[in-house]
Amino acid sequence: MRTADIDLGTYNWRVLAFFEVAPEDKDGILDVLYEIGAPDEIMDNAEELLSDSERYDFGLTYSNKLDHITVMVIGRHTSKSEFFDSISHEVRHLVDHISAAYGYRPGGESVAYMTGAISARLTAYVQRYVCDCKHHDY
Repeated sequence: MRTADIDLGTYNWRVLAFFEVAPEDKDGILDVLYEIGAPDEIMDNAEELLSDSERYDFGLTYSNKLDHITVMVIGRHTSKSEFFDSISHEVRHLVDHISAAYGYRPGGESVAYMTGAISARLTAYVQRYVCDCKHHDY
């Protein structure tokens, strides 16, 4: 598992990201979800998802909108396109959570700019999963 603690300064938001997550990483992620105040339903769903040793190509995003903090989980993946699908899906949830916290209009320019800013900020952490050159590390 790889981790990243990402400050989305423009949005006063923190993202705790976990990549290449496997079942042995479950307890650490559940601890972080608990620490940021995830409700029981989220905890139960996360535990079930993270316990499945046969599961690949998944993600999970939970945000504490009052504290402006998100846990984003990207599981093991079977291909570059599956990774890209998962990260895109989870970024969308993150954008929705931040938008809801700040009252941004869905589909508006501020949401589009935010999506681009978050994607750009994640580039350093995700390029290793979509590039063959093996020169990307963090």
